Amino acid sequence: MTGVLIGVGVFAVVLIIGVVVYTLVNRDSDGETADTATPQTVPTSATVDAPALTAAAPVSVTLDASTIDRPREHPLTLRANQTGTVVVTSGQTFEPTVALVGPNGSEVPTDGVALTGGGAVVNVQARGAGDYALLVSGFASGQGGYDVEFRPADPFVTPSQVAVGDCVEPLEGESMESASGFFVVDCAGAHRGQVFERAAGATDTDQAAQERCDAARNQRVPLGGRVNWFAYWGDGLTCVLISGSGDPLTGSLVTG
Repeated sequence: MTGVLIGVGVFAVVLIIGVVVYTLVNRDSDGETADTATPQTVPTSATVDAPALTAAAPVSVTLDASTIDRPREHPLTLRANQTGTVVVTSGQTFEPTVALVGPNGSEVPTDGVALTGGGAVVNVQARGAGDYALLVSGFASGQGGYDVEFRPADPFVTPSQVAVGDCVEPLEGESMESASGFFVVDCAGAHRGQVFERAAGATDTDQAAQERCDAARNQRVPLGGRVNWFAYWGDGLTCVLISGSGDPLTGSLVTG
């Protein structure tokens, strides 16, 4: 009987020690995971310094072939909640990757549009005031350089993102016939076009699109006989008014 009691006591002690050790180990493990978890960030240690960006001042960058696989880092100072548009183009076709890194080192979400002739236009918005970094990468083999510009006011949108009445201006160098998108500008100033029809989900193409745009023009544009227009389809239908003489428009010509 004495031996049995001793055996039970030893087993109980071992069991208690095991429970305590298991609890301590798992508590320490959970604490370590919580403390060492870090937010997703964009690495900047492998970047190449590039000129700072300021409002409406285009910058030309020459690429070194030995570091063409590394992002170029442009300093950019933004106000809290400031919005703007970054335009990246080149003399040759390439598909740039553009990222905005905040003062705390974390990436800020951006919204970009790929250009038909190569390059990209990216809309950005600051989370807080401070010094940001704009990273440009994705260069083509043998690419000699690129141009980048920060525009602090007008947003850049695709034809499917405009609304009736919006006054629009294509990117410099692009024609209205094949615009990648538009800057939405103040109608009081000179502009190349104005949206007079936007039908989301429409499947009109060619002749059907022309007829629909004609009907909308006659309804919403008092000077229909003195203007021309372009139709964009693929993601719904968008009809954009332009001057018949090719001169810029001034003021709003669209009613209703």
